[in-house]
Amino acid sequence: MRTNVYAATLDTPTGMSRRISRRRAFKSVLAGCAVATSGCLRLQASGEGTTDANPETTDASGTDDPASTDQSTTRSETTATDDVLREDWTVSRWGSEAIPYEDTFYVSTWVSKQIYALRPDGEELWRTDEQTGKFKQHSLAVDDDVVVGCGYDGKVVALDRASGDVRWEFSDGEYATWSAQPLVTDRYVVGANAEEGVSFDETRYVVYVLDRQSGEVVTEFAYGEDAREQDEPFVFNGVRSVDLLGDRLLVNCHNYVELYDASSLEEVGRLAKFGYGNSGMAYDGDWLSISASGYVRRYELTDSESNSVWAESTRGSVQRGPVVDGDSVYAAGEAGVFSFSLDSGDPEWEGRTEARVLKDPAVTTDHVWVVDEFEQLYGFRREDGEQVVKRTLPADSEVLSLRAIDDRLLVAMDPLTVYEVG
Repeated sequence: MRTNVYAATLDTPTGMSRRISRRRAFKSVLAGCAVATSGCLRLQASGEGTTDANPETTDASGTDDPASTDQSTTRSETTATDDVLREDWTVSRWGSEAIPYEDTFYVSTWVSKQIYALRPDGEELWRTDEQTGKFKQHSLAVDDDVVVGCGYDGKVVALDRASGDVRWEFSDGEYATWSAQPLVTDRYVVGANAEEGVSFDETRYVVYVLDRQSGEVVTEFAYGEDAREQDEPFVFNGVRSVDLLGDRLLVNCHNYVELYDASSLEEVGRLAKFGYGNSGMAYDGDWLSISASGYVRRYELTDSESNSVWAESTRGSVQRGPVVDGDSVYAAGEAGVFSFSLDSGDPEWEGRTEARVLKDPAVTTDHVWVVDEFEQLYGFRREDGEQVVKRTLPADSEVLSLRAIDDRLLVAMDPLTVYEVG
């Protein structure tokens, strides 16, 4: 069963565009911030013996060379002298997405087409083979017993969280890519499948609802196939995210949210009070925080209404986040990263960056982390926003996500790198 929903103009979707040449242009200026590492010792991975890594066979480039089989984590014998941030261990793969869940990083890789389960100390619990799926950003979701990955060519794979064994595969997505992180509920797996290779105002989406146990299609919702012009206040601009709020399935469509009953999957409403440029949402309880244009907003949601709690402006546009952690909301964009009180919306601090922030902030115990388009990593104190780290990352590849567990910061790039925060 497919339900058609209208569409209008579309923004440029988030993609895999590389900025390596631009970064290299700045490298001579910023070289003093680079991390120096030397000498690696192979860690014992789950089910393996301990041997020294051979630098001639370790695949540090993230290529698909079948002769390069050493994929284990490696720990630096010497680390940077920074008192706050020290490189702890790496995986010689290009990380694309990482989800922290119950003291484990679940990481998808792009070129090597794998999913890893990694402890914060570098212990590898399991990894899939190299044909699991070609994973990009926004590719993973984790629940109590399952890990779900959305791969290229319209593929979805469900893995057992304890072992990494494949439970089922769905390979009938209408389009090649996925525009949003998948959602796992107690009954369903939901993914937003996106067309590519066409003009933005013609891009179409299919939101697939799959049975959690079997992977079979329960229903699907098509967006963007019919009318291209609609009256205000609803402006479709791509499916940005899917999420669950109580007994409602939420599909985030730019400046409004489509609501479906989480059990019957019938459409039950539409909320349209969020303004233009809605780029991210964070749900906690019956509350919704939004980064939109030059504002961070917070709403209380009911079955059919959204009641504004507070809205605060930022210096420049915010496109990343919000991230809700403790009593604060963090959002980032053109001017840096901003902290607001969760309850009142009062501005707490602003951490400035030299260039536009590209990924959602990550939060460790005492710090907030962002990376800008020059591949510079910034660390700000959660207490007062003081910048304590600014470092040019060493890899010549795009950073695809930042994630944290306690005081371990994972940077998904090539090689995938985890830092210890002190």
